[in-house]
Amino acid sequence: MASRFFNIGVSLSSGGPYIWLNELFVDPDARNRGIGRKLLLHVIYWAENEGIKGIELETGIHNAVTKHLYNSLGFHDIISKRYGFTFSS
Repeated sequence: MASRFFNIGVSLSSGGPYIWLNELFVDPDARNRGIGRKLLLHVIYWAENEGIKGIELETGIHNAVTKHLYNSLGFHDIISKRYGFTFSS
C-alpha cells in the first residue's frame, strides 16, 4: 500500500477537487540540486492529469528559498490564518 503525503478535498472556491499538500521536503543534505522542483513538478503534472483543480500548501513566512520555488512554479500567496485544535489525552 502506498502512503500519501497529500489529501484530496473538494472545494466550491476551486470548483472541484483540490490537493492539500501536507509534506513534501528534501533531506537537508540533498538540497540545492533541483530535487524539490522535480518532486513538485511531478505532483503538479499528476494532479492535472487526474482532473484536480488546484493545489494548496504552506511554508514558513520567513522561508524565502521555498517561497521562491513555489512562486517560480506558478503558486501564488493566499492570505489566510491557519487554525488548529488539539485534543487533550
